[in-house]
Amino acid sequence: EDGRRVSQIVFRQRAGDSRSIKPIFYDDLVVGPECSKLGDGVAAVRLSSGATIWKRSVSQPIEQLLQPKSGYVAITLEGGKVEILDVRTGEVRHHLLG
Repeated sequence: EDGRRVSQIVFRQRAGDSRSIKPIFYDDLVVGPECSKLGDGVAAVRLSSGATIWKRSVSQPIEQLLQPKSGYVAITLEGGKVEILDVRTGEVRHHLLG
């Protein structure tokens, strides 16, 4: 409230990837890439506390994150696959192949 930074949320995307994957904001949550040597995925973090609410691994490198409808986040993957998740729980609601 007084302008000081009291916390910081860090999302990680693939090393050497020139694309910038923009996070998705929904109510008190932010969803972003969570990539490591162990694999690629996404994570949802509560803005008010900084707590990780859920994480989900994905099968291919992430191209972008979208919000197709309120309450959902879409993950587009290399190769044309799209996974649509419930933003509150991380549950997969739909799979699409491009």
